[in-house]
Amino acid sequence: MRIWRADQAQPTFGDGHAGRVLAMASAGDGQALLTASDDGTVRLWDMRTKQAVAEFPTQRQSVTTVAISSDVRYLAAGDQAGMLRVWDLQKPKEPSDVAAHDGAVLALKFEAATNSLLSSGADGRLRRWTLPLESARSFAANGLTDDLVALSRDRRFAGLLDQRGRIHVLRLADGQVVKQFNDPPRKPTALAFTGDTRKAVAGDDSGAVSVWDS
Repeated sequence: MRIWRADQAQPTFGDGHAGRVLAMASAGDGQALLTASDDGTVRLWDMRTKQAVAEFPTQRQSVTTVAISSDVRYLAAGDQAGMLRVWDLQKPKEPSDVAAHDGAVLALKFEAATNSLLSSGADGRLRRWTLPLESARSFAANGLTDDLVALSRDRRFAGLLDQRGRIHVLRLADGQVVKQFNDPPRKPTALAFTGDTRKAVAGDDSGAVSVWDS
């Protein structure tokens, strides 16, 4: 595993996993990192020491995405078979498992303010899970099956892509599409909202960054 500091050109190296790293996510303050590997484990890292502080078995080698809550209490991993596993670090030996999607879990995002978890899947559904992992509200994403999901800072809106790379903004209260940003120059590979949710920002594999007013 390689780690770069913004003020240093050369990376430092961590011990990493015994297999390929398949997914990673960081907490909001950047001090915690979650990684998943085809060695069958998920690891939680302290980025101040660059050491793994906890390791959890996934029981599967097909993890597609991971997420970590901003308070580093909850960890989540989704896999190719559509399964979702969530760990509560207050009782880490008792993970919760649920069949989340009919097809791969493509993206996961925690909502810090509401203690919820968003998942998007290859089945074209966006689901909002109540934590502890009990129930979900499901939205028809109408073909928005890409692996990019962006949340507004106030957690009221989610941005997703369709197969053509267009950005759709969903209101999470009712699952309605309230805005669509058309015709990006290339299909985005990264997606975010500005802090005031007035703009959507997308980057693509050519290095271009596009900004849309919402």
